[in-house]
Amino acid sequence: MSLRFILGRAGSGKTYHCLSEMARLLKEKQTNPVIFILPEQATFIHERMLVCDFMPHGYTGGEVTSFNRLAWQAARQSGKALKPILSEAARTLLMGRLLQQRRQDLLLFNAASAGHGLAAALASLAEEMLAYDIDPANLARAATNANGRFQAKIHDIALLYHDYALVLNDYDNLPTGLAFLTQAIEEQGFLSKALVFVDGYSSYTTKEISVLTALMRHSTQLEIALALDPHSLEQAALGQDIFHNCRQSYLRLLEIAQRLMIKVEDPLILKGEKGGV
Repeated sequence: MSLRFILGRAGSGKTYHCLSEMARLLKEKQTNPVIFILPEQATFIHERMLVCDFMPHGYTGGEVTSFNRLAWQAARQSGKALKPILSEAARTLLMGRLLQQRRQDLLLFNAASAGHGLAAALASLAEEMLAYDIDPANLARAATNANGRFQAKIHDIALLYHDYALVLNDYDNLPTGLAFLTQAIEEQGFLSKALVFVDGYSSYTTKEISVLTALMRHSTQLEIALALDPHSLEQAALGQDIFHNCRQSYLRLLEIAQRLMIKVEDPLILKGEKGGV
């Protein structure tokens, strides 16, 4: 179990390194799975790059995937009954229905409750709060400490978020899927001894951090690429520079690894001599 960060500005070759290392491990016929985790929208093009540039004859034992796909695989492997998935349009319609049902209880959104734009914005907000594991009850308590129009807004959001989260218990969604993925890694041996690369993220949700923490504990090696100028680590965290999110992710993951007494190798610093990806 070890953790290594791959640091460098955009275009310095972080993705090239992950793909080339993955190809090297696959060619060595590793018995342990080799996993490359990327945002969902980036998986296809990077899998194509792996095949076209490194493994033209194909490969087995490795996978270019995403957190969402890993959650689905963990559920399927464990025999967990898969619930139906709500599309983005369905989530917007659900929030629109909740707006209508709660119209008499809303303080601010009741007049505009028929608007499709409001329903879409509130559904997106609810999904983000689920991803960051925000408790509806805590949000409702926060409303009592506010006043005026802001209090009314928080009151309405807390009410709708509570109802939205209850309905989503009957469906599969990314936050609950990631919670199950974390449990599968921790308790069921899913991805045990895997060699894992992670790239394409500047920040992580609470649920994603939980998955990475489990991987730190149970994978053979975890390498996380961040678009971060190493020199920026010495700067004060003002929150205004372009590396702020990546720096916060780096410091948060490093703190977790140190707390868990995970071996942290010296970071790989890339300056763009190769790859440029």
